[in-house]
Amino acid sequence: MSSWIPIAKAVLPTLAEVAGKAIPAFSGNKEHARSLEAHTAEIAELQGAVTQNAAALRTLAEQLETTVRALDEGARTAEQRLVRLESQLRLTRLWAMAASALAIVALILAQHLR
Repeated sequence: MSSWIPIAKAVLPTLAEVAGKAIPAFSGNKEHARSLEAHTAEIAELQGAVTQNAAALRTLAEQLETTVRALDEGARTAEQRLVRLESQLRLTRLWAMAASALAIVALILAQHLR
């Protein structure tokens, strides 16, 4: 779950910027008749917002791709480390069993030599 925190941190500022630019384009007093120039200006403003949204979306997609690559690499590294630690654990168990067996043999010999 915590792997999505960097993604959220990357997305939220962009979404706030997009919303800040898009909301004024749709708000306003609709009761008044608008002139052709006002509509043309709104269309130009919306086209600009769409262009900015596309650029922001492209940036966001690149950041998401980078994040996913980093997560994949981290997962691969963690998996390799886990495999290495498991093999070390098996070796340590063998050494512990050998040491225990040697200690038991030493105790038995010490009892017989008394």
